[in-house]
Amino acid sequence: ASLGMATGADFVAGSTLVFISLLVFTYYTIWSLILPFVPEEAPLRAWFPPRALVALVPAALLCVAVGGVATFVGAHTLLKSSRRKQKTS
Repeated sequence: ASLGMATGADFVAGSTLVFISLLVFTYYTIWSLILPFVPEEAPLRAWFPPRALVALVPAALLCVAVGGVATFVGAHTLLKSSRRKQKTS
Protein backbone atom coordinates (compact mmCIF):
# COMPACT_ATOMS: atom_id res chain seq x y z
CA ALA A 1 0.00 0.00 0.00
CA SER A 2 1.23 3.42 -0.91
CA LEU A 3 1.60 6.05 1.78
CA GLY A 4 1.38 8.95 -0.65
CA MET A 5 -1.13 11.75 -0.87
CA ALA A 6 -4.78 11.13 -0.04
CA THR A 7 -7.17 10.84 -2.94
CA GLY A 8 -10.50 12.57 -3.38
CA ALA A 9 -12.28 9.41 -2.22
CA ASP A 10 -10.20 9.40 0.98
CA PHE A 11 -11.16 13.01 1.62
CA VAL A 12 -14.86 12.30 1.08
CA ALA A 13 -14.75 9.23 3.32
CA GLY A 14 -12.91 11.11 6.06
CA SER A 15 -15.23 14.10 5.86
CA THR A 16 -18.27 11.83 6.02
CA LEU A 17 -16.94 10.05 9.10
CA VAL A 18 -16.18 13.36 10.83
CA PHE A 19 -19.66 14.68 9.99
CA ILE A 20 -21.36 11.53 11.32
CA SER A 21 -19.21 11.65 14.48
CA LEU A 22 -20.20 15.26 15.09
CA LEU A 23 -23.88 14.41 14.64
CA VAL A 24 -23.69 11.49 17.06
CA PHE A 25 -21.72 13.56 19.60
CA THR A 26 -24.19 16.45 19.40
CA TYR A 27 -27.22 14.13 19.69
CA TYR A 28 -25.77 12.28 22.69
CA THR A 29 -24.71 15.53 24.39
CA ILE A 30 -28.20 16.99 24.06
CA TRP A 31 -29.74 13.70 25.23
CA SER A 32 -27.52 13.31 28.28
CA LEU A 33 -26.71 16.87 29.40
CA ILE A 34 -29.48 19.17 28.18
CA LEU A 35 -32.61 17.01 28.14
CA PRO A 36 -32.79 16.60 31.94
CA PHE A 37 -33.50 20.33 32.18
CA VAL A 38 -36.21 20.30 29.48
CA PRO A 39 -39.83 20.00 30.71
CA GLU A 40 -41.52 16.60 30.28
CA GLU A 41 -44.17 17.96 27.92
CA ALA A 42 -41.67 19.60 25.54
CA PRO A 43 -41.87 18.34 21.91
CA LEU A 44 -38.06 17.97 21.90
CA ARG A 45 -38.38 14.88 24.12
CA ALA A 46 -40.11 12.97 21.30
CA TRP A 47 -36.77 12.83 19.41
CA PHE A 48 -34.94 10.98 22.21
CA PRO A 49 -35.22 7.54 23.87
CA PRO A 50 -35.90 7.23 27.63
CA ARG A 51 -33.31 8.73 29.93
CA ALA A 52 -32.57 5.31 31.48
CA LEU A 53 -30.73 4.34 28.28
CA VAL A 54 -28.21 7.20 28.50
CA ALA A 55 -25.68 5.01 30.31
CA LEU A 56 -26.79 1.64 28.93
CA VAL A 57 -26.22 2.44 25.24
CA PRO A 58 -22.52 3.40 25.58
CA ALA A 59 -21.95 0.51 28.01
CA ALA A 60 -23.43 -1.97 25.53
CA LEU A 61 -21.38 -0.51 22.67
CA LEU A 62 -18.24 -0.73 24.79
CA CYS A 63 -18.97 -4.40 25.59
CA VAL A 64 -19.47 -5.17 21.90
CA ALA A 65 -16.24 -3.35 20.98
CA VAL A 66 -14.18 -5.09 23.70
CA GLY A 67 -15.68 -8.44 22.70
CA GLY A 68 -14.81 -7.80 19.06
CA VAL A 69 -11.22 -6.89 19.88
CA ALA A 70 -10.87 -9.90 22.19
CA THR A 71 -12.28 -12.20 19.49
CA PHE A 72 -9.88 -10.79 16.90
CA VAL A 73 -6.86 -11.12 19.19
CA GLY A 74 -7.86 -14.64 20.21
CA ALA A 75 -8.41 -15.76 16.61
CA HIS A 76 -5.12 -14.20 15.52
CA THR A 77 -3.27 -15.89 18.39
CA LEU A 78 -4.80 -19.30 17.60
CA LEU A 79 -3.98 -18.99 13.89
CA LYS A 80 -0.42 -17.92 14.61
CA SER A 81 -0.03 -20.77 17.10
CA SER A 82 -1.32 -23.36 14.62
CA ARG A 83 1.03 -22.05 11.92
CA ARG A 84 4.01 -22.44 14.27
CA LYS A 85 2.98 -26.01 15.10
CA GLN A 86 2.72 -26.85 11.39
CA LYS A 87 6.21 -25.44 10.72
CA THR A 88 7.79 -27.45 13.53
CA SER A 89 6.02 -30.70 12.57
